[in-house]
Amino acid sequence: MLIHGFQFALKMFQKRPIRTGLILLQVAVGTASIIVVLSFVFSVLGNSNPYQDLLLKVEYGKITGTNRMMASAFTPDMVDYFQKKSNYLEGVTIVEEDIGGTVEYGGITYKYNKFYGVGAEFASIMKIKILEGAFFTKSDIEQRNQVVVISDVVNKQLFGEESGIGKVIYRKRFGNPVQSLKIIGIFTMEKQFPGGNDIHFLMPYTTFVGEVSSNQLYSSLWVLCKKGKLAEAKEELNILFAHEHEGLSFSAREEGMGLVFQKLDNYKSEARKKIAIIYGLFFGSFAFIALVVSSIGILSMMMVSIVERTRKIGLRRALGASRLSIIKQIILESVLISLIGGILGTILAYFSIKPIINELLLKSFFNVFEDVQATLSLYPVLIALGSVICVGLITGFYPAIQAASLAPVEAIREN
Repeated sequence: MLIHGFQFALKMFQKRPIRTGLILLQVAVGTASIIVVLSFVFSVLGNSNPYQDLLLKVEYGKITGTNRMMASAFTPDMVDYFQKKSNYLEGVTIVEEDIGGTVEYGGITYKYNKFYGVGAEFASIMKIKILEGAFFTKSDIEQRNQVVVISDVVNKQLFGEESGIGKVIYRKRFGNPVQSLKIIGIFTMEKQFPGGNDIHFLMPYTTFVGEVSSNQLYSSLWVLCKKGKLAEAKEELNILFAHEHEGLSFSAREEGMGLVFQKLDNYKSEARKKIAIIYGLFFGSFAFIALVVSSIGILSMMMVSIVERTRKIGLRRALGASRLSIIKQIILESVLISLIGGILGTILAYFSIKPIINELLLKSFFNVFEDVQATLSLYPVLIALGSVICVGLITGFYPAIQAASLAPVEAIREN
């Protein structure tokens, strides 16, 4: 029966190549649309984050409604104490952020979103990969050396194919003196790094803040927790901080102030999920419409084929074929037509994912996805082919019932 179904599909294509070809194209486009949309959604939702529920930004202050009151409260000694005493932390580092400014070199101006002052531990905690040179050390931090580590993205934009190692760039901020910084390292970030699209400049936090006093306090910590120990790490940090901060003099301390925790991996992953779902539903509706249109084409083709084969079906019934066997045959033919279109659609999707998703959607329209690469995976293909088979079953059912209900004698006379 399976071979007969393939023979039927071949005959239909030979008898009506244009019409059959158009129907197969409709099915292929519908299938490809489903696969492309699902590949986009699955790639975004399934893009693993090595820091999921592990990385925290820790500040001192309080949040009341929409009001935030924060104060600098951390010292290098406190960071060392946290690292030594904690049972639930993989690492801790001071992180200072500067939003908005420019970096200049040789007449080229680079506008940055953020500039970071961090500790020497930042490289190991965040798994930064050094491509050239080296990351700064604790000695650089203690001596407040005017050094910086830049990303490979910035290196290419400032220096082209040359290496920026050893060159001096100039950091400019409104109302602040110009800083001359020597590049000592070039790094690349791991995929899906929290805020990774903004991390291009890293320098010692002591150099970052300018003049450092003996009782200098810093505004935030980045804390990497042990896997599955997020709640324990928060509780432990509160205890350790309470132990350490009693001897410090805060410029801003009010009732209700304490450690404020923010999951750094959440803001981008949540945005990714929302956009993926919204656009998945939007484009998925068009894919569904394409399948509905193709199902109408398959239905009309099957109805025409039954009219043309009325005599043949009557002979089969007269020779003892059961109604069930006729139904099975017609439905199988409809499913095979759909499946052939689905296979063609899968091939079309394979060649469409890179230009449509990776080059057009992810890079051009949604910068939040610029580190995501969609690929043709098994689940979208199975879902699409399953949908196509369902279309074949549904569109083949009515013609199959019509064919099986033909009276053998009347069917033979009709022709």
